[in-house]
Amino acid sequence: MNISMLEPMPLNILHRELDWPIVPDNICQEIIDSVLSGKLENIREIDSPTTNAPFVMYPITDSFIEWAKVNLPFIPDDYKKRIQRIYCPLSPHIDHLRTCSYNFVLTTEGSTTNWHNNDLSILETFNYKPRTWYQHQSQIKHSVVGSSAIRIAICIFKFELQIRDWNKDFTGNVNDSEAVRNFMNEKKKGMG
Repeated sequence: MNISMLEPMPLNILHRELDWPIVPDNICQEIIDSVLSGKLENIREIDSPTTNAPFVMYPITDSFIEWAKVNLPFIPDDYKKRIQRIYCPLSPHIDHLRTCSYNFVLTTEGSTTNWHNNDLSILETFNYKPRTWYQHQSQIKHSVVGSSAIRIAICIFKFELQIRDWNKDFTGNVNDSEAVRNFMNEKKKGMG
């Protein structure tokens, strides 16, 4: 699919491959090396307590930023550009900071993404191909599974905090739910 501009993602579409320019190998390797070095600081907008959390975001490299200015000029300045690192398994969850993301998966190590019905039964399973751009549906419960797999990806998204009904969205992933509650409590304090 050739999306020259960012398009909203309907809830009935869980993922779609994008015909965007491929990130050069030297930039991909720089990103992988920076994650594996263990020296990056977690900048996740809704913070995990440690960098060993299942899901962490890191700052993207300057080389990717420069490359994206030329090759992805349709990405608005207010969209976040991050490195996303997942230690599998990642429990079923809904992303509370974005409705969808544009991901360029660098390493998969056999990981698989599942989207879930409300009862957590599997709605669909998909294996993202490395070095390919995808739009990823974040508003439907999803998980990442794989035996001790590490998934590293370039992730582009618009920060849109989603306020949800905790009872409906709670999936047993206490750390993520507590992090979101703490974030919302801090936001409320700042507004009052």
